[in-house]
Amino acid sequence: MLHVNAKFVMQYISPIALLKEVSPGEVDNKNLTIAKKKLLAELDLSGGASIIINNRELFKNDIINFFDSLQQHENINYHIIVANDAVLLRFLEHNVIENGNRFTNTELYRNEQFINWVSGYYCTSFCIVAANCLTYIYDDEWLALMANPLLMNATDLEEAWGEVETEVRQSLERLREFFNSKSVEGKKGIDLLVGFRYISMLQRLPAQRFTILRDEYAYMVMQCSIEIFNKVNKDEGLIIVENGLILAASENIRRQIGEKMSEMQSINSRRKKRSSWSGRGLGILIFIIIRIIWYSASSSGNSDYNFQNTIPVYNYKNDTGLQRLLDTARVEIDSAQEKHHFDSLVRSLKKMKPGPSNP
Repeated sequence: MLHVNAKFVMQYISPIALLKEVSPGEVDNKNLTIAKKKLLAELDLSGGASIIINNRELFKNDIINFFDSLQQHENINYHIIVANDAVLLRFLEHNVIENGNRFTNTELYRNEQFINWVSGYYCTSFCIVAANCLTYIYDDEWLALMANPLLMNATDLEEAWGEVETEVRQSLERLREFFNSKSVEGKKGIDLLVGFRYISMLQRLPAQRFTILRDEYAYMVMQCSIEIFNKVNKDEGLIIVENGLILAASENIRRQIGEKMSEMQSINSRRKKRSSWSGRGLGILIFIIIRIIWYSASSSGNSDYNFQNTIPVYNYKNDTGLQRLLDTARVEIDSAQEKHHFDSLVRSLKKMKPGPSNP
């Protein structure tokens, strides 16, 4: 969870919400004075030291200072502009933004004076929303957050990015712990942190500001993918290393991860080829077994049978066609490094005693 520096905590309260019977266009000093007196009276009647508005605790001095600042014509105009933008208002007051939400497209949001005025409020809401997104991997909300104008001045923007970096580095440390443990027991704890959704969220961070962090994270994702490739599942390891490649910001790290991914793909391809050849060899053996049974059932008193036994035994050595099939099967299974399975099956064939044939 992000911990916002106390000096930057400025949760927004819209004065329009306090003037419930007044439309935004009718807000003036007279109405503000009336609202101020009502709030102070409410505070006195409650007998407490503070009142809660929009989940924010306001003391008497807060109320006085809040309304005094509204007496400035420029400030009240800014509040009216925010009140007319439902998405921005909800974001600033309740720290909520949803998939597809967009602020009103207005030139004022590029105005330096307006940005300096709203910056502290925006920084607070941005850090809270970013915390929820990164903690619970709300990738849709993160997309909306990053797609809208960042209404912060340079100082507040860097403060916000610093909070985000702190959060991401905590995730990076969890990856390091998994890798250094050389154990797969902690794999479930990092699955989401190396998954595509989280990686795509980090990819949306500005490359120039986050080049070093993105490269560090991408490289550690690669390291974790190798562990998973070797000890858990090769296909899953390949998916994870590709996520690392997507995140990498610098050409050098992309090259290193790309080379490792190619090496892993080659190993996995050879493994799947061996598996395929093994299946082919075993298929041939099944055909051989069927052929032996067919010969045993259909042959009658020829030299291929040993009549000294009461139960006929098929002599496969005299069947040159069958010998060729056995040789082929041996080659197939040797290439798959499963010769021990082949020899075991051949020994079983030699001992095979099918039922009596019909004369």
